[in-house]
Amino acid sequence: MNWIEEDPGLVLHDRPDAQIGDLRRPHAWFCDLDELDSGASALSVLSATERSRGMRLRHDQDRRRYVARHAFVRRVLGAVLDRPPESLVYRTGRCGKPYLSGGLESKREGLRFLNFSLSHSENILALAVTSGRELGIDVEVVQPLSDSLAIAAMPVELVTPELLPSRPAGEQDFTFYRLWTRNEAVAKMHGRGIDCRHTHEPPTIPRWILRSFTFDRGGKQIVGAFAIEDLLGPPFYSFRAPLAFGRSSRLPHLRQRVARIAFRA
Repeated sequence: MNWIEEDPGLVLHDRPDAQIGDLRRPHAWFCDLDELDSGASALSVLSATERSRGMRLRHDQDRRRYVARHAFVRRVLGAVLDRPPESLVYRTGRCGKPYLSGGLESKREGLRFLNFSLSHSENILALAVTSGRELGIDVEVVQPLSDSLAIAAMPVELVTPELLPSRPAGEQDFTFYRLWTRNEAVAKMHGRGIDCRHTHEPPTIPRWILRSFTFDRGGKQIVGAFAIEDLLGPPFYSFRAPLAFGRSSRLPHLRQRVARIAFRA
């Protein structure tokens, strides 16, 4: 079952062991972490470090979602590579973006340079995979902002009429999350999290495609965005610098959450 009715330019799947065709195209999975396996079977495919981190989480719900998330990602990547999920080893870029470690040769002929990006908000997980191109994906569950006038701390070029104080609060909230996810998706594609100290450097990817999407799940509205390196098209730039809130920002919960999990595999 596809969660997204619109076309975000992704090949959508709902099973970790789905049959994957052309990996030059971007493929994506969206799922509810509370419906995934988080028991002994899921724990068995995690690394020792992942199990240790998961067990240190204080709340049962957080632990279950952590285990479910890591196991699901490993099962998807393992299926794509035709390798046992527990055998996968991650490395990180200089700003923490996860990649599969070198030395893991795929049994799948012709598959090289597998890249992936993941994001989760509350119980919603998004995972995107492709080969030979950098990509980034971000999702957020839309919630009423405690002070929608925090847009005053946004870069001037990102403030649109829909974010002005005269607009209804609900429209401001939705537009804020739409801008946030678009900017985060591009930042992840470049391998730079929101607190990366290299954000001032020029982009290393000259062209990319950026698309937004929305869907509803369990009474929640989810906003997301997907960015992928474009190897053929004309230059396309959008929100080149990661979204940054000044000290006057009244949204520390969102900033801290994204900084903590943006690139964690």
